[in-house]
Amino acid sequence: MGSGSSKETRKEKKSGRQEKPSTVSVIMAANMLRDSGNNMFREEGAQYRKWESTNIETFMQKMSLSQHWYDCIDYLCADKVPVVKPRTKQKGWRIVRLFISSTFKDMNSEREHLVKVVIPQLQQWCQDRKIRLIECDLRWGIPEGADTRDTLLTCLSEIDRGRQENEYVYFLNMLSERYGFVLNVEEVPDDIKTKYKWLPGMSITALEIMTGAYWDNNPHALFMIRKPDFLQDVDEDMKPVYIETESSAIESLKILKEKIKHRFPGQVSEYDCKVISHADKQIILGSLDQFGEVVINHFRKQISEQYPDLSLEKEASDTEIRKAQQEDFMLQRSQILLGRENEIEQVESYIMSVTASANVLAMVGFPGAGKSALMAYCVKKWLEYPNLKIVYHFVGATPDSTSLYSILSRIYKECLPQDQQESIPLDVDELIRFVPTMLQQAVKQARTQGCELLVLFIDALNQIDDDGSSHKLNWLPRELPEGMRVIVSTLEGECLKALRDHAVKAKEIYVNPLNEKIRESIAQQIFLPYNKRLDDKQMGLLIGKGDSGNPLYLSIACEELRVFGEFRNLTKKITSLPDDLLGLLKLVIERTTKEYGGDLMKTSLCLIETSRFGLDEEELLHLLPSKSVSCDQSGEDLTEDFKERLPMAVWGFLYVGLRPFLRPSGSSGEGRLDFYHRSISKVIRQLYLSDEKVRAAYHLHLIKFFSTCSDIRRKAEELPYHYLQIGDQEGLQKCLLTREMFEFLYTEKNKQILMRYWQAAGGYQVAASKYQAFLQDHLSGKLQDDKEGELLETKVGWFLVDIGEYDTADEVLGSVIKKLKTKYGKEAVELADPLHAMMTLIFRKGAFIHFTTATTFTIVLRRHKVLLQQINRKLLAPKSNRLGEVLCLCGYFKSSFLNEAQDIFTSNNNKVGLAVVLYHLGERNQYNEDINVPIKLFQESLSLCRLYFGTYHLNTGRCVQLFGQLYWNRRNSDKNTVLITECLKYYMLELDILQEVLGHAHPNTVRSRNDVIIILQNLGRDDEAQVYLAQQPQN
Repeated sequence: MGSGSSKETRKEKKSGRQEKPSTVSVIMAANMLRDSGNNMFREEGAQYRKWESTNIETFMQKMSLSQHWYDCIDYLCADKVPVVKPRTKQKGWRIVRLFISSTFKDMNSEREHLVKVVIPQLQQWCQDRKIRLIECDLRWGIPEGADTRDTLLTCLSEIDRGRQENEYVYFLNMLSERYGFVLNVEEVPDDIKTKYKWLPGMSITALEIMTGAYWDNNPHALFMIRKPDFLQDVDEDMKPVYIETESSAIESLKILKEKIKHRFPGQVSEYDCKVISHADKQIILGSLDQFGEVVINHFRKQISEQYPDLSLEKEASDTEIRKAQQEDFMLQRSQILLGRENEIEQVESYIMSVTASANVLAMVGFPGAGKSALMAYCVKKWLEYPNLKIVYHFVGATPDSTSLYSILSRIYKECLPQDQQESIPLDVDELIRFVPTMLQQAVKQARTQGCELLVLFIDALNQIDDDGSSHKLNWLPRELPEGMRVIVSTLEGECLKALRDHAVKAKEIYVNPLNEKIRESIAQQIFLPYNKRLDDKQMGLLIGKGDSGNPLYLSIACEELRVFGEFRNLTKKITSLPDDLLGLLKLVIERTTKEYGGDLMKTSLCLIETSRFGLDEEELLHLLPSKSVSCDQSGEDLTEDFKERLPMAVWGFLYVGLRPFLRPSGSSGEGRLDFYHRSISKVIRQLYLSDEKVRAAYHLHLIKFFSTCSDIRRKAEELPYHYLQIGDQEGLQKCLLTREMFEFLYTEKNKQILMRYWQAAGGYQVAASKYQAFLQDHLSGKLQDDKEGELLETKVGWFLVDIGEYDTADEVLGSVIKKLKTKYGKEAVELADPLHAMMTLIFRKGAFIHFTTATTFTIVLRRHKVLLQQINRKLLAPKSNRLGEVLCLCGYFKSSFLNEAQDIFTSNNNKVGLAVVLYHLGERNQYNEDINVPIKLFQESLSLCRLYFGTYHLNTGRCVQLFGQLYWNRRNSDKNTVLITECLKYYMLELDILQEVLGHAHPNTVRSRNDVIIILQNLGRDDEAQVYLAQQPQN
């Protein structure tokens, strides 16, 4: 753990001035490194950035250079020509930060022109390309009480952010005849000198130029140099505002301009302007149109090269985005690991064991022990082994990474080939039942790729959303398939108890506190770049603290001591530090809140913590009013004014305080702000959100904000969640019943979320009733035309089918089908989707009743089946899987449809489709003279159903029910009493499946149990039949 900077040779200055604790690296020693991994191009870009790792004073001494800044800056420049790689895939919106650098007093006119004319045009142009342009103009708004450190960090950390998100900062510098403010050597904090290479004589503007453009050979940078001709129209008494008078500043400015022109020959533009008027000791400059055009054209070109228009056509898939985000997190956390050699050896022994099969391996430890770092290090290590297929998931790494459904579906997609991914269950319980089958298939797939083992890492089980059962870990197999290893991590608690209570015990590795030797080594590495050290007594006090064996505690404590300026009181300071991690975090958060914005910082922390998935930066800028606000213990709501945007200078200062608590945004580029560690969330809740009224006020504030949000993706992520958190069932219903929310959540990707919210909002029956009223309301005049209403009715019908509200779905779909037939004709292609939904409804509703007695079922099927296949033949490609599905639905009365569907699925290698069509063919052939014909079909179907759906799935249940029906019907026709035993076997399998999937009292389960009773009675096994009879519901 260290900052990656070289050791300073300068002797530590003894000063009575106490430095304000830097929050740039306060949370983890890894924070000083973490940004090196949070951009997909970062490692590649580092080779251009030698200035970051150069000890400038040692270098100047070695090269016998003078102390003048301009004598050594060229030695720090990148050796290679920078390369900007186009990002041709994107998902959602990207962030581009435009850092505006200039001297202060003399550039007001240009800044006004930028803000009022140039930036709005660039922002609109970017918006059309799904890019958010954020201008970073930090020349006003920094609090008056901010010291030198705050001022410098506010500016320079914004340059850092731009580099992290876009590799090279979008940097605009404006120079005229002023060099800018130059700090004295003693005014610049040592860590600023070390990190940003400030040199004596450098103005703040020059330092911005060096770090933002010069040393990187930044291809995005643009330098606008104002020609001096305007000065002839400036009054003599005002000229000191616009020109330098000291010879040293004049010389420095001349050299700075020469060096910029030499290094950036194609990125410098000199422009003319005219004095328009004089007012309040300031002149107003005009004729800036040329200036504006150059700026607009330059940044359009640079942004287009990094984010070309074709990137809009090549959106990365959700799977690709999630994988990239997980990889980012893994790289961030795996940078440095000390003192865990024993644990790594145990993991290696587990993975490389000659045992064919193994139990789960669990890493157990306290908060902040470094479990995630250890997991990430192991993942990175074993990714280098070509004979291992490594799949990993860090719970909490990204906004949607804590959902059990998201975790399992992501593993499903990572492990299985593309052609099997269509069968992924939408229901989380169904997906859980499929996990054992999925892992068996995943091992087979890994072997086809030349891998001996499939190794699955899941970090932080305790952070999975607890829906009442996920922490019981019923979804996690304990007996693994041969050729598989599973490594998990968790805190003490319910998840660990579930692991230990299971009959098949997990192997445990306890991530113990670091030993004192390692603690001392980590502390020394944290202090090393700053040329600081503790004496033996002080080090003993530090590493003797109760939680000092916790890497997180140790790094925070070292940062507190590093910036403590009273050397004589250092020992007392160490003694006063809290012994526990939460106590230390409380101290840091309270001090940071006080020093970086007070109520504004507190509100920011509370809003981020209260949000569901963190907040986008732009959201927080509008959520925070220009004046500091608080939500006090009375539970009063926050301000509702979202039109006002926090000034960037205020935000830049605030962000300096927030940054160490936040997870790096990574390559996603959306600027999402969320906390880095769960312990931070816990302390914020203890400090500021312990009162229920206060929490409710923040939720209400976010409800009001997201109610007005135009981004439906973010609105759907956050708004229903906050209604749920305050227990507002009526509000949640109204939210789900808005058309934009329904149509966004109705999609296959989000349908499971919509279903879960309706379970909390009153249940599916309530949903069915509300959506009927919803349709009546919209069809009565809220829609533009009838076609829009027909599409909406069909979508609602499909959703009602999915939630099992078949009667209401029948009404909705029947109505739209009738209208479409009248309007377009009986064979119109507009009928395809609603007819498909109706046929799906009929099959699901009647799937487990005896067809011979289901007169209504038969009549309706006959009525729709021919029409449905005729329409879809017009609409779909002859060999499309969708046509195969339609033919499968229509094939109950016509074997040729089933045969055609079988041919389609076979030619497309669609094993999921084959699994279903084969049991339909088995049913159609149940009276074949040769009983082996249907038996073979059912056996093939059952094998595929178990493989692609899992044992506990309705399709598997349907297959075994029809298989059993074959033997029952043959028993009646052939009078073969032997066949009834086989019949019983399959009906009991069906009952087991339905009880697991649908529940004990579901009508289909009751019907299946009744079938088992009848078969047992036919076998003369009345006592057993009575046992099942007693299980039937009384009503």
